[in-house]
This record gives sequence, structure tokens and C-alpha cells, in this order.
Amino acid sequence: MIALALAQLACSSTERPAARPAQPAPAQPDVVFISLDTTRADALSAWGKTGGRETTPNLDALAAKGARFSWALAAAPSTLSSHATVFTGLDPHATQIVRNGYPLSTEVETLAERLAANGYDTIAVLGSSSLARPMGVDQGFRLWDETFSVKRAQRHEARAKSVTDRALASLEQQEPGKPVFLFAHYYDAHSPYSPPKEFQHRWSEPGKAKDFGTQDGALKGLGARMRTDDPSTWSADLAEVRNNYLSEITYVDTHVQRLITALDPARTIVVAFGDHGETLGEIPLRPFGHGGDCDLQETHVPLIITAPERLGGPPPGTVVQTPVGLIDLATTVLGLVGLAPIGEGLDLSPLWTAESTDPTRSSSTERASAERASAERASAERASAVGHRSIFAEATVPDAKRPDVWNNIDTERAVAVDGFLLLRSAMEGGVARLYRIADDQPPVDDPVRAAAMDAELRAWDAKAPPHRDATMSDATREGLKALGYAE
Repeated sequence: MIALALAQLACSSTERPAARPAQPAPAQPDVVFISLDTTRADALSAWGKTGGRETTPNLDALAAKGARFSWALAAAPSTLSSHATVFTGLDPHATQIVRNGYPLSTEVETLAERLAANGYDTIAVLGSSSLARPMGVDQGFRLWDETFSVKRAQRHEARAKSVTDRALASLEQQEPGKPVFLFAHYYDAHSPYSPPKEFQHRWSEPGKAKDFGTQDGALKGLGARMRTDDPSTWSADLAEVRNNYLSEITYVDTHVQRLITALDPARTIVVAFGDHGETLGEIPLRPFGHGGDCDLQETHVPLIITAPERLGGPPPGTVVQTPVGLIDLATTVLGLVGLAPIGEGLDLSPLWTAESTDPTRSSSTERASAERASAERASAERASAVGHRSIFAEATVPDAKRPDVWNNIDTERAVAVDGFLLLRSAMEGGVARLYRIADDQPPVDDPVRAAAMDAELRAWDAKAPPHRDATMSDATREGLKALGYAE
């Protein structure tokens, strides 16, 4: 039980303070979700794209203990919609989340509700008001901690240290005898890129440190320069923006480790994921931020899953190359704890079985060998189904001029299948563009494939919900403005 691990962590070998009587470990494993808001996959050094800088040694170590998914894709490039997909296994059309500020319906079942109904204590600790209780993703949680210490306009935030402190304190009060589902939400990587002083410019080049800590100040000015000036005048500043962003990531990694240390790996499922990414100079029209595009900079996120071997968890050091969706997390976890799936996501466990199989293994009996071969064929078939299905996404900065259709129908849309990504945007004249799901998103000239994928995307859009009117409070609307999601 996590509470017992915390007690052991806090006590020295010579002096132990009074504590609650030890409880027998629950039969079910604990489940911990670590949400890394606004975190691109390539910001984690385990993905090998940080130029040799060890930005996330602790998350890298976690990945080495289980499975790292090289190409996990978010269903939407904004916090509320993406988390709604994570907790329900439903895409943005089914959750009907337009963007931040549009609450999840109480009619939708969540992962927390399913776990609570099966004996779990459910605890959440937030790093931002973008997931505050009125947004509906708190459904099923006994405790939803919104204690924020930093205020930016109407947006309230908490630093990573506060999130971990409160998570550890909450776990000490978990209901006795119950397994726990903990959701810890780390928000620091979101702009402005301004980590605590001791982490500032952690990755800056000597003598080139510079602050880009506000959306409306230097960062906005840099974006304007990038659209008009010669790159030689701003390339060093762009590199420093990226360095500041990575410093935020390293700060979060430090405090995530404090939480990981308190967990009992023998009985804990850990899922660490980014909810969406961040553009850092790649898209000229919107060089910084997220929400307006479905390019990989905004939708390719880190995903790490560890779980005890007795539950069928991934072998240490597994790297899954097949693209997957955050829509799959709820069903995957429910499968590990022996519960029926929710939503439309798929169980990812066949992927780590198929992609970590050792072909040199031998068996002492012919029967065992045949049984293993049959099981491996079945796993391979399930893995193939995961790899060949379509994963949809849509941008979340809607045009308010069309109140007769689904709010996001004219935003950029995406479908990923078989290692390819197709994007379509009204701003690009509605022309479909095909890319490889790979570093730098290389374009592909394959009209037949593009037409087939575009037909899938249009079919998905044909089933979109009707227009959803905003019902948010003035405070919520002001918070969206502070986040850059509303005018």
C-alpha cells in the first residue's frame, strides 16, 4: 500500500513516530497517473532528442523499468479535452469538449468512477485551475485537491513541489484497506517558461541566458520577429526559449521523482503521460503555444507505463514503436486490474508483449512450446489491431462565426493510421496533407493513401456533435484569456 511505503520512507531506522496501525495490503494494485501538462515527447531525454542533455533522468529511469511508447498521440492539443479523453476513453466528439472551459457531461463514465465502484480510494492533486471541479473531470474522485499558490490573471496554478507535497500528504490519508487511484497533475511546463530560480537557465549556453517568461512580452515579440526578420537575428533567442522550456521540464522531473520514490513498485501501476505538446518555433503562424494545430509538436506526447509482472505489466526496457493514443489509457489500466473496459480505446498490453518477445526463448516441452506459440500469435493479432486502427484528433481554437455546426469543425483535424499522419485545415484551403509519423514530420507524396485517410477523417467529422454553446462563468472565461485560449 502506498501509505505504508510513505511511512517507511519518512521514518529513520532508529526513531519511528507514531503512525496508524499497519493495514493488510489490498488485493488490487494501486494506480498512479502522472500528468505532464504541455510536455512534448522530445523534451524527455529518454526520447533521445535533447542534444545529449539529461533533462529528465528520473522519468527516464521510470521508463527503463517498464514500457516507453515512442509515438503516443493526444486527441486534442488542450488540457481539458485531452484529460477528458484520458479519463473516459472517448474522443473529443464523444466527450463534446470544445476546449478548456466546456465541462464534461455527468452522463459519461470516467476511469475514476469505474475504479471507485470496484473498491478504490480515488485522489487527485491539481497543478492548474484548467481542470477545476466545474470542468467535470473530477467525477469519481473522493478528493480533488485544488490548492493553488500562484495566480496569473484568473488562472490559478501550483508549482511541481506543491503538487508532490500535497500528493504525498493525501496518500497518508488514503482510506484504510483500499487500493488507491492517484492522479497528480504537473502544470509547470505551460507558458510562461519561468522555472524557480534554482532551475532557471539550467540548459542555457554560458553567457546567452535570457528570459522569455511572459506570453505578452518578449515571447510575443519574438514570434513577430520570426515572421518578418532574417533568422540570423532571432535564432539564438529561439534556442533560448527552448532552453527555458526544458528547464521547466527538468524542475518537474525532480519533484516527480519524490512521488515515484514513495511508490511500491511491486504493487503499483504507474502511467506517466503528456496531455499535449507545445510549438516552439516550428509553425510560423503560431510559433509558441498549443491548441491551434494537430502537428506532432502539439500532439506527440511522452507515455510511460510500468506495472508488476504478475499483472502482465511490460518487461523492463520495452520500447513500443507502434503509434498509440491517449484514448487507450483507461482501457489498458482497467485490463491490468482485471476490470472491463470503458470508452472506445484499446488495450495496449498486446503491444508490449509483441514488441518485447524474445524469439530465442525455448521450452522444456513440446506442448508448452505450442501453447506459447499460440498465445504469441493471438497477442500479435491483437497488437496488429491496435497498430492498424485510426486515431483522430482536432485542434481546439474554434471559429465563433459558425454557430450552426460543431465548434471545432473548421479547426485543423488529424487522423493517424499505419505510421502516417494526415492533416486538414480550413486555413490551408481544406487540402489534406500527408506526413510520416517520424522526427520532423516528413511530408509524403502518396495520393491514394492520402485520399483513403481523408475519407476516414471526413467520416469521423460527419458524426461530430452539434454546436455547443458556452455556459462558462465570467471567471472561467477570464481564465481562458489568461491561458491564451480565448479573445
